[in-house]
Amino acid sequence: MPEQKKKPTFVELATDWLDKDKIDNFLDFAKFINANGLTLRKGGGMYTSFVCYKKEKICALDLYSIRRYKPDGTWDIRPNNLLFDDYDKYVTDDKLKEFILKSLNFILCPRCNGGQCIGRDENITIFGKSFSYVCSGSPLLIMNPQNEALERAKELVLITKNIIDDNKLASQA
Repeated sequence: MPEQKKKPTFVELATDWLDKDKIDNFLDFAKFINANGLTLRKGGGMYTSFVCYKKEKICALDLYSIRRYKPDGTWDIRPNNLLFDDYDKYVTDDKLKEFILKSLNFILCPRCNGGQCIGRDENITIFGKSFSYVCSGSPLLIMNPQNEALERAKELVLITKNIIDDNKLASQA
């Protein structure tokens, strides 16, 4: 019987796929995921994986090559849009709020481009500010995070863990 070829893990795929200057940041984030009791779950395609906690999606990680709006060899973090409304309550640090506002996604995602998405919301309000034409599928997009952006993305992941814990507790009460 011929030996079956093992499919690479998402992290192995990323180290082969990403530009050299982006690999270290990606691996740092992967270590952070493991160190904080999070798991990677296969996403919608070979180049997408979900970071999960208690079976809930915290964010998606994407590797890009064929996407029209991103260059080859890049990656991004897309926080769970279903928990977006909770940021007003949980995010208290002004620098993290500023980071979130700078990460609002005003570009077309592949689903919007292909007409499969519900489109853009007319208005998204966060931290008391309204914004028009933000992608409804991925309101936040953190592309190729490094240094401070990588640390802020990690903070956002930990806050999302708290949101999930609190929502689970609330649903059990």
